[in-house]
Amino acid sequence: MSLLTIISINYNSKNGLQKTIESVIKQSWKDFEYIVIDGGSTDGSLEVVKNYQDYINYDISEPDNGVFNAMNKGAKAANGDYLLFLNSGDILHNDESLSKLVAQMMQKSDSDIYYTNLLLADLENDTERIHQCPNHLTLTYFTGSFIGHPASLIKRTVFNTMGGYSEDYHIISDWLFFVKAFLAGYTFQYIDMILSTFFLDGVSSNGNAQHAEEVKRVYQNELSFIASDMKSLRKVNTRPYRFMEKLLSKIRTH
Repeated sequence: MSLLTIISINYNSKNGLQKTIESVIKQSWKDFEYIVIDGGSTDGSLEVVKNYQDYINYDISEPDNGVFNAMNKGAKAANGDYLLFLNSGDILHNDESLSKLVAQMMQKSDSDIYYTNLLLADLENDTERIHQCPNHLTLTYFTGSFIGHPASLIKRTVFNTMGGYSEDYHIISDWLFFVKAFLAGYTFQYIDMILSTFFLDGVSSNGNAQHAEEVKRVYQNELSFIASDMKSLRKVNTRPYRFMEKLLSKIRTH
């Protein structure tokens, strides 16, 4: 069994998938299992998978029910102690990223979830910024911000115990998973480094209307106890959750 399983999901993103795979196989630390889950692509993505077959432990291409269904599918096929979801188009920050991460993990106590900083790259505007995470997480932090799934290692047994990502949402299920894990008392440890680069050109980055609708549903149906205590929340103007407070305020009045 490997320490780590890296899972990349893809649908009709040939160039993005190649970029992701290359960032994985170039890592100096190689004690990981690599899984690619494709949603039935027709753009040549499968040729990319075939070209890198020697580096991929498991792959499948078939229609799925969305991003989180595909990610859950990858988790079910995984054997590693920890899961890292690095989806098509996103990359590990440099060739030493995993080596640096594992070295720091070994200096810390065992944890259910390790999380790092995340580089956010905006190709359209040719800008990038670091999403800096706090050393200690709080519920208030989660109501205004996030930790990124491409920069987090989740213990596989914890992921399975929690039932994986909710497939009731198309954008925010990774955020919801971390909130629920925090509320359930699972342990989080911060590692002060940039593990991955996330490109702001996907559904979760551009689907603000759908994102807002999903956030509202979550707070109405699953986290209503937070919405009932607005006074304890502080406003954190961190994209893409900058409208969280406004939504919670609306929910509270209904």
